[in-house]
Parts: sequence; C-alpha cells; structure tokens
Amino acid sequence: MKRIFILFLALINLEFNAQCWQSVSGADLHSLGSKTDGTLWAWGSNQNGMLGDGTSIHKNTPTQIGTGTNWKVISGRYDHSQGIKTDGTLWAWGRNTYGQLGDGTAIDKNIPTQIGTGTNWQFVFGGRIHSLGLKTDGTLWAWGSNQFGALGDGTNFDNNIPTQIGTGTNWQYVSGGEYFSLGIKTDGTLWAWGSNLYGELGDGTNSNKNIPTQIGTGTNWQTVTAGVSHSLAKKTDGTLWAWGFNFAGQLGDGTNSNKNTPTQIGNGTNWQSFSGGGYHSLGIKTDGTLWAWGSNQYGDLGDGTTITKNTPTPIGVGMNWESVSAGFNHSQGIKTDGTLWVWGSNAFGQLGDGTNIDKNAPIQIPSNNCFIDLREFILPTSLDIVMYPNPARDKISIQNSKNLVIEKVLIIDYTGKVILQLYENTSEIDVQQLNSGIYFLNIYSNGNCFLSKFVKE
Repeated sequence: MKRIFILFLALINLEFNAQCWQSVSGADLHSLGSKTDGTLWAWGSNQNGMLGDGTSIHKNTPTQIGTGTNWKVISGRYDHSQGIKTDGTLWAWGRNTYGQLGDGTAIDKNIPTQIGTGTNWQFVFGGRIHSLGLKTDGTLWAWGSNQFGALGDGTNFDNNIPTQIGTGTNWQYVSGGEYFSLGIKTDGTLWAWGSNLYGELGDGTNSNKNIPTQIGTGTNWQTVTAGVSHSLAKKTDGTLWAWGFNFAGQLGDGTNSNKNTPTQIGNGTNWQSFSGGGYHSLGIKTDGTLWAWGSNQYGDLGDGTTITKNTPTPIGVGMNWESVSAGFNHSQGIKTDGTLWVWGSNAFGQLGDGTNIDKNAPIQIPSNNCFIDLREFILPTSLDIVMYPNPARDKISIQNSKNLVIEKVLIIDYTGKVILQLYENTSEIDVQQLNSGIYFLNIYSNGNCFLSKFVKE
C-alpha cells in the first residue's frame, strides 16, 4: 500500500500541477499571472485598481480577473498592468496619471480596458509611469510619461496614446525601467534611451537620451530586461551582462559600484533567463538552477537569509526552474511542472499565499483551478472497475465486472488529504457533501489499487 500511495502522490504532482501556471509578472506591490487555460489572475496591492477586479481592495491570494480565457501576454509594473489577448488586442488597467495606460485619458481604470482597436500587438512592457509595445510588423510604440525621454520620440512631452517611435520595423524585444527603456533589434544590436543618472543606458555616459541610442557595436544581443535603475542582458553565447545602479550588488559583479557600460557577470555561458527587480536580480541557468543577487532585506533572494549578495548565489538545489520575475522587493518563479513559487516582501499580499508575512525562501502557491485531463490510471494492473458518471453531482456508481471484493475506498483531494473513506464492499458512493472540485477515487482490492480522477459538480 505504501508504494501505491507514493505513486499516487507522484501522479498528483505530474497530472494535477502539470503546466498549470504559464507566466507570472511581478510589479511594485502587486503581481499578475496567467494559466495555460488562458485565464488572468492578480493579487497584492490594488490602490489604483491595478489588479483589474473592479475594486480597490487588496488581495493576498490569486484572484481571477474576468472570465476570459484568451490572455497571451501579461505585464505588471509599478501601479499599472497590461496584457495582450490571443486576438492581438491590447488591454491596460491601474494608475493612469501620466497616460501610461494609453487610452487617451489620465483616468485610472480598475478593469482591463482595451487600448485602441489594433489587433496586431505582439509584446507589451510597462516602465514605472510609461509603457512600451511592439506590433507584429516589428514597429516600436511608447506612451505615458516622457520626463527623461523614456518614450524615445525625441521630445520630453508625455503621450497618453501609443505613439510610434521612429520608422524601424525590426524591433524584437523591449523592456522598461523606472524612467528609461531598453530594446534589441532583429540584427542583434542593443539600444537604450531615457534617464541615465546611474549609467542604466550603458553608453558610457550619465547623460539622458530622448531617442533610441545604440549601445556598443555588438550584434549578438539576445534578450534584455530593466530593473528599477539597472539593466541586464544576455548574448547569444549564453553570457550575462549588467550595468547601471549597483548599491546593493544587483549587478552581480562582486562590487557595489555603478557601471555605465555592460559588464559581464562571471564567466558562465549557460544563462537561460533573468529578471531585474527593485534592487535585486534573478536568473535561471540552462541546467534549471535558480540564482539570485542584490538586496535581500525582505528575503527577496530566497536563500533563507536577509543578507545582501553581490554575486549570483544559488537558491536551493532544485534543477527544474523554468521562468522568474522580480518585483520591487518580491520574487516569483514557475517550475517546469507548472507550479508557482514566491518569496520576499509581502506587506500587501503580493506573494499570494493568503498572508501578509514576508518569506525568505520560495514557497509554493497552491492552485485548484488548473486544467485537468480526465484520463484514468489503473495501478498496478487492470481491475476491470469502471466508475461513473464523471463529472458527478450526487452519487458515483462502481461497475465491478469481475465481482472483486472491494476492501477500502478513499476519496482524496488534490493536496493529498483524505476526504472520505469506506471499509466495505460497495457499488455506490454518496458525494453530495463534497465541495465542487477535482478529487481522486482510490479503490483497493486484493493488494491492488484502482485510481481515477473525477470532477464533483
């Protein structure tokens, strides 16, 4: 029996959680997530309506936003949120003081609001009070605050609707920091514009730029991301580079000195993905390991301490991390099994664990709304038992064609908790008292176990 139960737990991990969370985006004090069924979720601070649930009430657990199942891209940044649906439409909500939502007004929105009528948006990324987007034709667009030239249109005037930047059609990736922007073109060149107080543009100066300015002459830049005032980028050879503000070691070069040109972090050539937060950074290597560096005041790094690190530090021993996102003082990651993990500051519930207590090591956020296929598992051999109906409302019937003696029946929820147990030979189970959701039915006979998932309506 023990071996069967261990296998049951393995199936829970494999089948229930598999590819549940698809993406996560950490903002200043709130978080966004999407699932593989296309649903949108949000949690944390909701002061300006940036969760999108129609209220201004903070939430400390993931809350579904609307009923749509066609969200493709999400971006949470500071006090506003944005997303793109599978039909290519652009949506935004939250704070709009500087027109960072792009709807032509300066009025906050507490539900996702469509921006324009375009259906060819491909990527969106929010800075502190400005926003950037790419269309499928490779054009670059920007809107919101332009005080330091973060929009890149050659002026310092704000725009409250998406405005095309230049005439180029070869933009591949963009990212927005506090008051600056970064981009990579399809030819592998790196570009930056906006505030440059700490060298966050990487052009060797500390002068602001109000148009995209090429950084160096390299043509092998692959991806880039902006923290609050620091920048991270990866080259096609797998090396990681950083520049900008470094007071907490968020550049990861072993110092606390600012850098105004890209500086290689270590000598590794196996960086896969990364994310810049307020004053900390996160990265994943190609072997699936998680690394963190920079400020750790609230447990932002996840190493079980609150000690700042100025070089990449391995977090745990897991080798199944798939993606990470750094908020201002909190962090989030998704593993290859689709599970969501969080750590760091939690004053507004931005971790989503149901509390407002900081965490200095990754903890899992349970999910009971993932897509579940209804395939049955027969362990270890077929017992010729069939259960029906599925989904069930009042009762489950058991068809036992070989008249096997049923020794025990268990109904177990997705956490592994036994909800119902019967020690009798039975052909019918009353499930009226169960809450709606996903359950596992275990039927034991002669040392074997029949295991099946079912839905209680």
